[in-house]
Amino acid sequence: MDKPTDPISISLAEECRVFCRYLIHREPNDYVLSIYKKGHSSPGFAAAPPPSLMDKMLIRIARRHPMLTRVADAYSRVFFKRSLLRRKLVLLLAILESCAPGHYYLDSTDGVSRTVFFLKLVQHSTLYALSLVFGVLLFLPLHIFTRMVSLSPSEKQETSSMPELTNPLNVNTEKHG
Repeated sequence: MDKPTDPISISLAEECRVFCRYLIHREPNDYVLSIYKKGHSSPGFAAAPPPSLMDKMLIRIARRHPMLTRVADAYSRVFFKRSLLRRKLVLLLAILESCAPGHYYLDSTDGVSRTVFFLKLVQHSTLYALSLVFGVLLFLPLHIFTRMVSLSPSEKQETSSMPELTNPLNVNTEKHG
């Protein structure tokens, strides 16, 4: 396959490589790279609102290294569920799941004992928790700052306009008496 020459294609290819290393610990093949690029011009992406400043910052940081992608994804999962990063990762997961060899890494099962299974579960859970903590430390101040910068003066006074930040788990805080 020809190497892309336009900056957007090069940027998407680099992003796809980093995200693939995060998701399946492998480099994408040419087919995955081309479908990932085409996916960004699909109606789902084309009709989406323009990315927010926070979206741009998350993507900029996440595309640097798979570990930073993990941290940004963990943060987005809890605090910024409709982020562009999450949409990009879902697109890539769908592509990987539907073609070789990506589906092998996503659909394969490990024939391991219960002990090894639980040790891996603890390892993955600990890694997720650490990623989330680091993500909160790194991204929450940025999220609050970008939200305040992008709000109009009248919106800044309304604290209810920030439900994702004030109540990220959508927990009912009203007292029942």
